[in-house]
Formats: sequence, structure tokens, C-alpha cells
Amino acid sequence: MDKNGVKQIIVKTSNELEAKKIRLTQIINRHISFRSPGVKVANWGEKGLNLILKLENGIGSEGYKIENNIENENIVVAGNDNRGLLAGIGKFLRTSSYIGNSFIPSRCQGKSIPEKLVRGMYFAVTGGHTYYSDAPVNEISEYIEDLALWGINNIAFWHCCFAYESYNSMGAQRNMAKIDQICNLLRKIGIGCSFMLTLNNLYDNIPEHVRAKQPSPKALAGKRPWHVSRMDVCPSNPEGHDLILRHAEQQIGHFARNRPEYIFLCGLDPGCCGCSNCMPWQTNAYLKLAEEVAVIVRKKMPYCKVILSTWGFDRCYWDELFNIWRDRRPEWIAYLLVENTSRMAYIKEQGSPADIPVVGFPEIAMNGMFPWGGYGANPNANKHWLQHLNHDRHMVGGWPYSEHIQDDILKFLFANLYWDNNRTLTDILREYISYEFSPLVVKEVITAINIFEGNHLRYAIDESSEYAWEMAQRANAKLPDNAKKSFRWRFIYLRALIDYEMFNLREYWMQPLAEGISMSDFCLNFSNYVKNADPDSVRRLKGAFDELRKLTYAENVSSLRLKPIEISIAAPNNVRKDKRNSFVDEVINIDDGELCLN
Repeated sequence: MDKNGVKQIIVKTSNELEAKKIRLTQIINRHISFRSPGVKVANWGEKGLNLILKLENGIGSEGYKIENNIENENIVVAGNDNRGLLAGIGKFLRTSSYIGNSFIPSRCQGKSIPEKLVRGMYFAVTGGHTYYSDAPVNEISEYIEDLALWGINNIAFWHCCFAYESYNSMGAQRNMAKIDQICNLLRKIGIGCSFMLTLNNLYDNIPEHVRAKQPSPKALAGKRPWHVSRMDVCPSNPEGHDLILRHAEQQIGHFARNRPEYIFLCGLDPGCCGCSNCMPWQTNAYLKLAEEVAVIVRKKMPYCKVILSTWGFDRCYWDELFNIWRDRRPEWIAYLLVENTSRMAYIKEQGSPADIPVVGFPEIAMNGMFPWGGYGANPNANKHWLQHLNHDRHMVGGWPYSEHIQDDILKFLFANLYWDNNRTLTDILREYISYEFSPLVVKEVITAINIFEGNHLRYAIDESSEYAWEMAQRANAKLPDNAKKSFRWRFIYLRALIDYEMFNLREYWMQPLAEGISMSDFCLNFSNYVKNADPDSVRRLKGAFDELRKLTYAENVSSLRLKPIEISIAAPNNVRKDKRNSFVDEVINIDDGELCLN
């Protein structure tokens, strides 16, 4: 092989992969040409590096093997199955080098098998204007390909019924069609899908007399109350019970079109009923209803496994589960879904009720921030890494909860921890930064990420934000143009800029936070707080927030939880109104052009 690298890569496949050869070549080409535009990737030709893709039984479920013979210009990536092959291709790409218009293939070789059975991700396609609801399908398709290259093997969805009047309403049909489109993308690449079903939370057209009741203080007996919405139905009401089961049959019938691997049965947030016949909800009506719905799942989809959600179960309800299932394991439950919080500590202390396997549900989108992801990248990497290590041996995998792509670093973190729990946080971040940005900026970006974590909450921002901004600018100066424009880099760069400018303007907005104003009111009034501040700082801050809304398709979102802050000031006359990165570009001088999904 030429010491200056490879100029052409020829993708070859074994016979069983012939039908997927073009798609695999396209995926590999997208990643390599983005980083080394002068390298040609084709599925035919005589001269060049032969990248041989094949399936090979015996490696281990969803595992891969890389055989490296660079001297003879042959590299073999073998997958035990399609998912293993994609993960192997991803590892090969991430450990290769990209120098200008040359590609230096990875010398990585050997076998790797994932530790966790379930390596999922939850996409909030709720109709509430999340990234996954609003982004074009072609963007989501490329993002799904990236997740598959990381080893993710399942994407979960929840169709948010309470947001719509009925199953046949235009909004409900549009949202389900978007989910079906994404499921179709998953099938094409070989990733599984799953669905969450909120058992007694239905569409908005339910009759008044079957609505669930708010729990009384006596029924709660000091336990934490859960909100009961007007779309929640009482299963102890015979007519309500019948309506719930008909609704479940309708939803499951729709889910079945996509052949999901798992169905989550959920009873809180949303869902609940506080009437005397249903209480205590978590260990009474909810369990009975879930078992009935599991029968419908088995009838319509005998291949599908049922996961019972314990989201929101306090300690007393966990103790009661041990009593209820003391003498028999409920065979209808394959897994229990448990939050990666103090509730996982219950499992750590006393094991799982009836020894039912546990899957995690780490929350990486909201992440204690308001708006969710509203300041750019939100990589609380140390917190999530330590939390995972504390609970890892009790889980067979999990589905991190995501509403947007500002949490991209955390997705990569969990994908790697589910695959190999022995990897260090620094090693995982180094691989991500080297591949997505450049090996030359690893130190600067890790430094900035660690500072972001300390400045995560707005009132906690301190002078370290200035150093994070310096690191971001230093890294930006080293990056190739494509990396500068990628959404992954923009989220980090904008986060550094926003934290820096907010710290500089803290005298104008910190007092309302100290006085306990709600974050909603804080966002609504932010323009007013900074109206007398340095105009250049305000303009740069406005530009950063404006770009975030464009990147996440949040420009027309009404919910303040999902929409980066809007600053109402007039643009200066010498700045083009249609410029993609207005104001921010005054600082970084980025060229015009579309931001790259890669």
C-alpha cells in the first residue's frame, strides 16, 4: 500500500450480501468522502484497497471480526449477522485515518462481541415537534445509519395519543405515518423497532363518564401523587375497561405492521387512575390491565416480547412487587424497564422481583436542562458514565431517552457502554472526537466537554466558560471545513459560545433565577433582561440561539421546553438576513452553504 494512503476503495461482498452491496457501499462512501473527498469508493474496479464484507457464523450474536492484510491490500470485515457487520464496518471506519484526500485504513483487527443483548435508543416521535417528528426523513435515515455503525440494534417509539382527538384524526395519522416511515428505514438497514403503549391514556375524544379520577390524599397515604389527565380512562369502570382494551387492540394492530421486537406497557407519565378501586395504581389496576393487554400482544404478535415499565415506582411499590410475585414469576413479562436513577438502586440492593431481567431507561435529552438541549450539546458524560457503571451488572441493556440530536455524544457513550462496559470514558470520547472532528482537537474538545458539565445548569455558569470558549475556538481553527459545518461540531461550538456570552451578561439575567423565577418565564423574558447589555454580545447570543432552532427544526415549535431562547432584536443592516449562521459567523467566519448532517 502507498505510504501516502489509499485513493480508491473497492467494496466486495460475499454472495449472501449481494443484494445489500449497493447500500453498504453508499454508507461507506458517505463516511469516507465526507472526511477525505478525494478518495473514491466503488463496488467494482481492479486497483485499490479491497474492503471485503461477509457474514460468518460462529463469531457470536451481533458480533464482528476484522482481518487486516493491508500489505496485500485486503481488509475483511465479517459479521455474525447483518447487525454485527454494520458494527464492524463502523469500527473499521472510526479507527482509520483521514488525511486530506487520502485514506489510511485501520490496523484494528480481531473479534468483538457485544456485552448487552439490548442496545437501544428511544426516539420521541410524539407529534410534539421533536427533532424526530420534524426533521426530513433523509436526514433521519443517515442518522439511523450512524447509530447502526455504533452497534445500536433497536429504536423504540411512542405514539402520543393524548395529543390527538382520535385515531383517525389527521394529526394522529400523520404522526403514525412518520413513525412507519422511520420503521421502514430501520428494516432496510436491519435495526429492530419497539413501541411504547400507555395503557389507560387514550385519545382526546373519550366520554366524560369513563375518565380517571384524581387520587385522594387518603388513598395516597403520603405517597407521591401522579397527575391524572383528562385523557386517562378508569379501568375499574366496565365501559372504560372495554374502551381501553379496544384501544390497545387498535394500537397493537397498527404496531404489528412494523413487526416490533418489543412492546413496552406503561402506566405512568402519562396514565393513572386514583379511584378507590384502582388504587394503589402501580401494584393494582395497572398490573391487572398490563397482563390483559399482554394477551392481546401475544395473540397479534407471538414473536414480540413484553416489557413492563416501572417508571415512577417508588420504593414502597417495589417492595409490593416482591410480595405479589413471591410465589410465581409472571411469564408474560420478558423484562422490567427501570429508570437509571435511584430506582435502579432498589435493584442493586435486593435484586429484581421474581428475578425478571431489567433494562435501563437513561434520560439523556432533558438532562436537567431547560429548554431541553436548548443551549447546544448537553454532554453530561461523567455523570452518565458513573451512573451506568454503578448499575451496569443489573441490566441486559437499555433505551436512552432522546428528543433531539444535541445529545449525540451521550448516544455514542451508551452505544459503547452497552457494547463493552470496560471502555473508559476518555477512550470513548477520544474515538468520537477523532472521527467526527479530528484527532488534532481531542484535548481541546474533551476539556470543553468537562467544563460544559460543570456549567450545565444556567445558574452554575462561571468563569470556566471563558476557557471552554477558548478551547472551542482553538479546535475550530484546526478543523477541516466539512467538520466545521457538521451538526455535531456546531452543537459543541454553539454551546461554548452561549455559555461564554451568558456568563458575560450574567448581571442582567442572574437575579431573576436567584429569585426563583420559573424557567419558562425566564426564557420568555430573556430578551427583556438583556436589552441594555452589550449589543455585540447580545447579537452573538441571538445568532447562536437562532442557529440552534434551525439545526433542530424548532423554529415553529410552540413548547418552550423544546425551543431554544428567542432574542428579539433587529439585525444590523450590514448582515444578510438569509445567511444561515448570521451573527455567529461574525465570530467564526464560516463560509455560506448548507450545514452537513455528517
